[in-house]
Amino acid sequence: MNVKGAIKAHAALADAQQNAADAPARLAAAKARLHSARDTNTRAQALDYKGTDTPDITDVEFTYLNQYIQRLHSAVDAAQQADEALSQKESCVQMMQKQKLIRQIPTNLLPR
Repeated sequence: MNVKGAIKAHAALADAQQNAADAPARLAAAKARLHSARDTNTRAQALDYKGTDTPDITDVEFTYLNQYIQRLHSAVDAAQQADEALSQKESCVQMMQKQKLIRQIPTNLLPR
């Protein structure tokens, strides 16, 4: 074996020894991340999503979901209010038609 080959082999051996020495720490860190991921998954599976009836989420890692649930709640409320308003307008138009107060609704006054 020549000197260059011996130097490369020695460097490769030193790298391998360092990797072997670092392996337990890397393994412990990977196990900790796996444990954390499993814990997060367990807590996520325990969340009880019920749409707008979902109670406030108190788990610190998932409280950001409360803002999305609140937006959903607001959107549902707005849709219900719009539906009620449209229903009232339609009832009023039908009553006026029955009483012959109006004969035909101009198309520009119809809800869109």
